[in-house]
Amino acid sequence: MRIELRKRPGNRGVTEWCHDWAVTSAPDRWLSTVVDTVWQPLWVIGADGAIEYANEAAGRALGISDHADLHGRSSHDTLHAFHLNGTPYPAEECPIVQAARGHRKASGTETFATAAGHRFTAQWRISALPGHQLRLLAFHPQRSAPPMPSSEAGALPSVAVLREQVARSFRDPDLTPRRLAHDNHISLRTLQAILARAHASPAALIRRHRLDHARDLLRSGVPPRAAAVEAGFSEPDTFTRAFRREFGVTPATYARQVGSGR
Repeated sequence: MRIELRKRPGNRGVTEWCHDWAVTSAPDRWLSTVVDTVWQPLWVIGADGAIEYANEAAGRALGISDHADLHGRSSHDTLHAFHLNGTPYPAEECPIVQAARGHRKASGTETFATAAGHRFTAQWRISALPGHQLRLLAFHPQRSAPPMPSSEAGALPSVAVLREQVARSFRDPDLTPRRLAHDNHISLRTLQAILARAHASPAALIRRHRLDHARDLLRSGVPPRAAAVEAGFSEPDTFTRAFRREFGVTPATYARQVGSGR
């Protein structure tokens, strides 16, 4: 059977067409052929809410050069972990999450964020894949609010946007103040000036997220070295020094203290 994918299938939406074809096609063939070839942003959500597979269009819409980097991420957190005002957006309040669980209507409009934190409005639709606990998410960025670098938009990123970006990316050991500035098309000095309004610095903000996450991992029984890597520290010694300065004890001592209390 030959499938022509580069043309829109009649007047039917891509999501509906993929939904029907999945009934008669092997999942691996469907993932590798349909999702990769369709021009509309698509990804497959697993039962645990993680992205099982995503296409190049989805990565492009979110400003991610290698769409394979999306695989394994939380679908909700990748799209919008925070509200526009910078407060956390709980997954249980998200209509996309509810639709994926079969509790809400399967389409709507939401605000998404690119990897650099730029917002855009998108129409989305969820379809269940028959015979699987997988859901297909399709979304279409609206032209009225496209993602736009700060330099093109004529506005500097807000403190809330910068905090969101750090909260999303602090586990990446390559995240530095200089890279944060580069991703927002501003100078390092400008980045520092913006955060200074909130009595913060980019280095301290990144370090604070990493330390808090590492402490949570130690509480759950994760060994100090593994906690350091998971939290985004590239050097164990750097992690130990920063942890001791912040909490007064070394990670190993803290792990023993909380372990004895369990």
